[in-house]
Amino acid sequence: MSGVELREQLSQRIQARTATQKGRTVPLFKVPTNTGEIFTNESLKGTPYLIIFSATWCIPCHEDLPVIKSMYDKYKHKGMKVVAFNMDDDVKKWQQYITKEKLSWINVSERTKKWADSNIRRAFDIESVPTYLLIDQQEEIIYNSKGDENRLENLEHKLAKLFP
Repeated sequence: MSGVELREQLSQRIQARTATQKGRTVPLFKVPTNTGEIFTNESLKGTPYLIIFSATWCIPCHEDLPVIKSMYDKYKHKGMKVVAFNMDDDVKKWQQYITKEKLSWINVSERTKKWADSNIRRAFDIESVPTYLLIDQQEEIIYNSKGDENRLENLEHKLAKLFP
């Protein structure tokens, strides 16, 4: 890799890290849903929503899921939406997981992209899963779980403030 390529790669990473910090406007994205339709978060303008980055192979994602589902059940009647990004490259396994877990929220994936090739992972500076981003009505990131050992507790606290 040349010095120019390395500098460009590092610059993109710094931009992604900065773009997903608390207080920033959430980056726009378009990605296929589990039914093959194209979803864009622009369609949620004015609506608070949670972005979940997870994978079927992720043990902490499985452990968090009951709590996340409970939070969704608690706040969906107040307008909360969930966009769950699956970071797998196995579409069949992902589809089976959605059915098995009865995931009724918006399920999206880049489908056959490997972790290293994921545009979404790079755009949101996702280094590990699960990662949660909470977006308010003004499209501002009000919570990013990256590096938060108390992610579920802190997410619940933020949701309670967002949906009193």
